[in-house]
Formats: sequence, structure tokens, C-alpha cells
Amino acid sequence: MKINLNKVVTGLDGQALIDELGHELNLGKMIAYNLASSNKGDSLKLTVWAFKLFNGEVLDLDKSDQKTLKEFVKESGLSNLVKYNFEIAFEKEENYNNFYLKHEINT
Repeated sequence: MKINLNKVVTGLDGQALIDELGHELNLGKMIAYNLASSNKGDSLKLTVWAFKLFNGEVLDLDKSDQKTLKEFVKESGLSNLVKYNFEIAFEKEENYNNFYLKHEINT
């Protein structure tokens, strides 16, 4: 499954969250920083993901990697609001990929 986390983090009001410098918070970069600073898991794999997410690239994850990323985010120190934004982004990508695969197979 391909997942694009290069998305703006939104707050409870649905508006973009802004940092102290006036920049919109980026979901992929927030997860990238957590992946890069973690001392758990497959360090090589997680660091490669961190570089890709930081640079706005799409991750191509198999089922095992999807589970790894979801568990990592769940267990991370990220706020519940950021975790919510991740779950929504992940679910949208998963639904899109399933829809695309279904229609690709039928054509």
C-alpha cells in the first residue's frame, strides 16, 4: 500500500495547526522526527522511512510494514490529535488503494 503522509495536521476546528514560527505542522515530518529519534524497532528501516517522510515522499508498505508503522505511531509520544490525523490519513489511503486495486482488477 502506498501512503502519503505529506499532509497538514488539523486541529479540533478543522483548521491547520501552526507552530510558533507561523508554519503549518506537517504530519509526515512530525512522524519522521519521532521515527528518527526512536531507539526501538528496526533502526535502518525506521530511519529510511523518516528520511522519506521528512522529504514528503510516499511510503510503499506491505501488510507487515503497515502494522509496524501503525504500532509505532500508537506507541509514540505524539499527541492524540496527531495520532488521530495519522489514522484518518492512513484510512483514506487504505480505502483509496483498495478502491484502485478493485477497479484495476476488474478492467
